Parts: sequence; structure tokens; C-alpha cells
Amino acid sequence: MLDSVSPGAIPLDAQAVAGYIDGKVSRWPAQAWSHWPASTPRVRISVMADPLADVMDVERGNASVSQVASAITHRAGAGLPTVVYCSLGRLVLLRKQLPNAAGWWVADPTGIPPATLPPGTCAVQFTGPPKSGGQWDASVVDTALWPGWPSTPDVVGRLTLANRTYGLIEEISATP
Repeated sequence: MLDSVSPGAIPLDAQAVAGYIDGKVSRWPAQAWSHWPASTPRVRISVMADPLADVMDVERGNASVSQVASAITHRAGAGLPTVVYCSLGRLVLLRKQLPNAAGWWVADPTGIPPATLPPGTCAVQFTGPPKSGGQWDASVVDTALWPGWPSTPDVVGRLTLANRTYGLIEEISATP
């Protein structure tokens, strides 16, 4: 899976893409999500604990642990799993602070794809620019371990979490 704050930097032949639904410098424009073929799985990341995201990023400077805990609770109430993204070095502590996270995606920038994932994780981001070959980060994902791995590109419609209705999620269509 490839992710970037610049969606156009991710190659069209990426096996899966992850992008940002919020953040001052990271938010992708709505039309960016349709850049890849319709069959390409897409994972939504939030740096501000938006419950519409599949992944909550708790890297330093992003959402706080309490904000992420609240988003996880909202999503769980709607039957939606939440994966938390963090550095491998913070995994043990964050597991204690966020026991309701459904999965863990860790950053371990060794530059080498791991042969196996760290215990209890579903993905490892192992490299980024310039070693990745472009302006993107690359991750190894075990889709069998990733809770709610997107088998279809996206969901269209309204999502109600904890009595709060969120707006339309942009429809994704194939581009010729």
C-alpha cells in the first residue's frame, strides 16, 4: 500500500492507496480519490480523529490519544473497526491507552519490507522518500489481519455515528 500527502505522486498501478481526509497540509481534494482504477482499495486516514476515516494517525502533532479514543468509540457504535497508525516505538504504550482499536499499522522505516509483521499489527510502513522511489511511503499490509479491509473502493452516502450524521462521502469512479 502506498500513501502520500500528494495523491498525484502515487503511481496508478499501486495495489492499494491510503490518503488523508483532513489536515492542513495532508488533506486530499475529493477528486483525488478517483485517480486510481475503481478496483484499487482505498484507505482513509485522519490526523484529526475524524470518525469518517478508517485509520487514526496518532503521530506526534496529530490527533491526541483522547481524540482518537473518542473516534474509535463512535465508529465502534456504528459497527466500524478502526486501525491506529503510530511508530513502532510507541506501539506498546498506545495499545494500553487505546485498547479498543481494532488494528495497528506501524511505522518502522528500515527501508526493507518486513518478512513478517510485528505481533498484533496488520501493516508496517517500512520506507518513504527518497528510498521508496517516489514521494510516497510504502507499507506491507496483511489484508487478512486488517479489520474491515476495503474490498470495495469506498462507500457513498451518509454515515451516522453516535447520533451525529456526517455528510456525503465522495463517490469514487474509475477514470479512463
